Amino acid sequence: MLPGLLSDAFAAWMNRMELRQLRYFITTAELLNFTRAAERHRVAQPALSRQIRRLEEELGVSLLERDSRRVALTAAGH
Repeated sequence: MLPGLLSDAFAAWMNRMELRQLRYFITTAELLNFTRAAERHRVAQPALSRQIRRLEEELGVSLLERDSRRVALTAAGH
């Protein structure tokens, strides 16, 4: 692939990903708690969770393991 095409593809990918999604993920990864991460960002927990899911979909990997009682980082989330 030509360098120009590679940088164009990367720029397009980065434009789709929102900085907000990365911030939400980082806070959730630090706290390992969706509710506390949402409180820190002053957003509703479902909205924060939805943005992290979108980030995972865009990346094509799961970053967090979720169940009803805990949150853990996956290998990709580390």
